[in-house]
Amino acid sequence: NGTTITEASFVEVYADIWKSCFTPSPPIADAIQTMLDTSGLQPGNYVSAHLRLLYFKAERQSNMIEKFTRNAIHCASTLRPGRPIFLASDASYATQYGPTYGQQINATVIIHTPNPNPIVHIDRPDGIAVEPVALPEGSTRPPTWYRPPSDYYYTFIDLYLLSLGGCSFYGKGGYGYWAALIGGVNLKCSYKERIKKGLPENPCKFQPSPPGGMLLDDNTIQVHNNQQRRPPPFLEPMV
Repeated sequence: NGTTITEASFVEVYADIWKSCFTPSPPIADAIQTMLDTSGLQPGNYVSAHLRLLYFKAERQSNMIEKFTRNAIHCASTLRPGRPIFLASDASYATQYGPTYGQQINATVIIHTPNPNPIVHIDRPDGIAVEPVALPEGSTRPPTWYRPPSDYYYTFIDLYLLSLGGCSFYGKGGYGYWAALIGGVNLKCSYKERIKKGLPENPCKFQPSPPGGMLLDDNTIQVHNNQQRRPPPFLEPMV
């Protein structure tokens, strides 16, 4: 009949494959749900923004962190004006500054303070915060690094909170993009920050809530009206 069948792309199938293979452990799932309940965030009805500021850097000056944080909030606001913004970052000062700046421009910026803070990277030990495990006297084995599994919970809590937003802003590194892939629908409404000479290449201007709180586009209205019919954010753990 002339119909052309094409294979689904990696991006199109990633979210479904992820949900079928992985689900948060009960402590992480409970923490995610608690955060959603206490913050008022509704899956699919907010904007997520991930700000990677310490990419191969130990620290940044506070004024530079503020500049990047403002731009992240501005760019996130252009995706869904007036919607809450969940902000996550590897720089603790960015998450401290974000809600304060949000108040100045009448934007709702919500953060999740990790414990330990700053958040622990899953790809490498933190040489400042991690102590080598004591070895028996006379041992020739090299020092090993250890953290209890609970120290890494917040890495995945933030990952899921980012993935559950209706739109995604993300920059350097793969963490924010990973969250968007897990979210699936996020990739229909996303903004990837590009850096030029150490600064955002295309700085954004803040988009306030539309007059009267009216929704701006059909896609936003559809997401809003379908809240009760959305699939659960993740499957129940197997027992």
